[in-house]
Amino acid sequence: MSSSIAGRCWHPSRRQCLVTGLAALVAPAWSLEPVSLASTEFPPYTGERLLGGGFLTRAIAMAFARSGYAATTLFYPWTRALKVTQNGEVDGITAIWRTAEREQWLAFSDPIVSNDIGFYARTERGMLLRELSDIKTQGLRIGVVRGYAVPKALLELKPLLEETLDDAAGLRMLAARRMDLVLIDRAVAHHLLQAQLTTLQPSLTWQNIVVESLPLHLALRRAAPRHVQQLAAFNAGLAAITADGSLARLKMKYGLA
Repeated sequence: MSSSIAGRCWHPSRRQCLVTGLAALVAPAWSLEPVSLASTEFPPYTGERLLGGGFLTRAIAMAFARSGYAATTLFYPWTRALKVTQNGEVDGITAIWRTAEREQWLAFSDPIVSNDIGFYARTERGMLLRELSDIKTQGLRIGVVRGYAVPKALLELKPLLEETLDDAAGLRMLAARRMDLVLIDRAVAHHLLQAQLTTLQPSLTWQNIVVESLPLHLALRRAAPRHVQQLAAFNAGLAAITADGSLARLKMKYGLA
């Protein structure tokens, strides 16, 4: 990450990165109220090594800056990101799907972007799925990232699930024949296979079934005393960058438009 986007990393062994948004371009840093967020590797939406921390990191920083906040983001493995948010070590979490369980302790923003959730399989096996029920009839094993929300339509099939550390690990395990399918966001898989796992690209294929199109949100801890004001400020800023085209331009920059 370059200094032009005010990003810097430290303690590489801790796999944490501080990304301060574009607030400095909007107002003096001392005049902005800080808000701290946890995130994880979910490229191209979020990522420690991505330009500006990824599309969502940039978009969230821009939206907060419009309303007088300076957002910083710390990167962790997903389950750790959830834990530090629950423990109050940060104010909230980015790139998260909304579920009834999470609603009990998190307050969710307006949707920022939607992602298509589906499956990858090994190319050699062709199209395994004509419809979702084929998962049950064929007894297919599915890789899911530990701690991720699983679409209800899939859970109703009571599938055989294999937990993975993250999306990249899931694709590697799929290529190694440790499962039949990987549940993954299509844009995330495309990015990983293009930029990080290039040797696996010929051997893995999208299954052309979208289980669910899920919006990604920012979420703040309900226990935090200022979460209501912060969430209102973020939603106002998000509306502003949507209305003036800033969000659409940012999507194009990250290949999401």
